[in-house]
Amino acid sequence: MLLSGIAEVCDERGAGVALVSTNRQKDAAWRIQTAVVDGFIVHCLRVGDRLISLARKRHLPVVAIDLDGGNGMSSVVIDDRQGAYLAARHLLDLGHRKIGLLSLEAADPPRPGFVDAERLRSAEYRTERERAAGYSAALAEHGIELDQLPIMESLNERQAGASHARELLAARPETTAIIAMSDVLALAAIDAARARGLRVPQDLSVVGFDDIPDAATADPPLTTIAQPIVEKGRIAARLIFEAGPPRTETLGVKLVERASTARPR
Repeated sequence: MLLSGIAEVCDERGAGVALVSTNRQKDAAWRIQTAVVDGFIVHCLRVGDRLISLARKRHLPVVAIDLDGGNGMSSVVIDDRQGAYLAARHLLDLGHRKIGLLSLEAADPPRPGFVDAERLRSAEYRTERERAAGYSAALAEHGIELDQLPIMESLNERQAGASHARELLAARPETTAIIAMSDVLALAAIDAARARGLRVPQDLSVVGFDDIPDAATADPPLTTIAQPIVEKGRIAARLIFEAGPPRTETLGVKLVERASTARPR
């Protein structure tokens, strides 16, 4: 979805898109240093990553997605903090107080398993830091600290997420709701609940983040935070072609209520 937004704008400009995987750093570095391109869009990297530094040394436009901009680099982000606040407040307004959190990886290398709230507050990735702050703000309105929640860090993969959600539910069987930092993890939590004989939302409410296509067709359809993923790609591509000083574009989010959340029993 993100790439479709980028490709749409590039097609309008008669430009192509070349993908560089960051899984092999040495190969990625060579491609960044030698690629014949008009600019770089970087995603899923940390601020200060060597690959970003190499891209900027090319003296071409660099646009970061889901990263803090600055230092001559434009960025496109969403209001992660507000989205997380809305997700947590939704569960709290329903009456949930025994809430678990399935977190995306906070650092590289990740540390799958139970972690403390400080790991999220000091995460290497902007997304995790901002969402943790949003959850904290909503919880604080009800006298709850983020540190009081069982927090499980997981890779953003359905199988891994289901395994970690099962571990969380086994350790804290009193949990009535799970906040997931992504829809993939939220769907994994539903898988884990079903494996434990729990019904969603009657026994366990689940809320995600992103509103991927699978969210609406899940069983039950997933309550989540919708972000404009395609538009994020469009704006990132436009910033590559537009002249002007670097800037940060922040896009809004919204709560989409579906059938995976309900009042606790």
